[in-house]
Amino acid sequence: VNAASVGGTLYAYPATADNGYYLYYDGSKLTADDVKDWETIITKAEAGQYEVDFNYSSAWYNFGFFFATGADSIWTTNAEGKFVGLNDTYNSDAGKVAARAMANIITSGSVVDTSSVGESGEKSIAVVSGTWDYDAAKTKFGDNLKCAELPYFTVNGKKYHTASFSGNKLVGVKPQSSRARAYVTSELANYLTGEKGQMERFNELKWGPSNKVVAASDAVKSAPQIAALAAQGQYAKPQGQFPGDWWALAGAIGTGIQALGKNATDAQLAGVLATYEAGAKALVVKE
Repeated sequence: VNAASVGGTLYAYPATADNGYYLYYDGSKLTADDVKDWETIITKAEAGQYEVDFNYSSAWYNFGFFFATGADSIWTTNAEGKFVGLNDTYNSDAGKVAARAMANIITSGSVVDTSSVGESGEKSIAVVSGTWDYDAAKTKFGDNLKCAELPYFTVNGKKYHTASFSGNKLVGVKPQSSRARAYVTSELANYLTGEKGQMERFNELKWGPSNKVVAASDAVKSAPQIAALAAQGQYAKPQGQFPGDWWALAGAIGTGIQALGKNATDAQLAGVLATYEAGAKALVVKE
């Protein structure tokens, strides 16, 4: 409801609350204890010459490192929707911890920059993805498929739980010149996103509901992918609004760090963050 509202006015109908990510893994290669931290996953993957898939070149996914350590990127819009303010702490002490964590993890030869289960290789034993990939993950890992919240990572002896964005799908109604058409289209959207519609979509498509009654049903609560998403939810930030160019800019942090390698110096990592910071500030519109 908050995501669909601006200034206290509801502009769209909430349809799902499942647009987040967690870990799919092969239970024959990794245990529930193994997947509690990145270091163990990487160690086992390297030892067995396996693949771990994580889309670190995506701002949507690598945000999880920064938010975990206390960094964030908060944008302010005016009444016209222009991005006129920015409070960004990626290039901070907290952000530098996140950058070091990324250097420790994504530079492993076992980590592949993959955005979906379908793109993962035959040797993949773990994939960071979401509910939309559940059927593909079931096909890939079969009876060995397990779902879990994202792992912890450790920097300088301190543990951090990998964070994430949480999002949802909304159904909007195009403004109508006819009151009758406005009524009918609004009623249709309300029905499609209502309790019955959401229950049917969960049964057929496994979409995670935003409707509280459906979310509390036994069928939804027993779904492993929904359970993993719920467990990850306490470490997730609801996705807000970002300038379109921000996504490529923040995504480049991942590719920049990966290119530097595991032995990247603090100064080199700081340079990647400084480049990002300058680009982000340039996206702010002056009123």
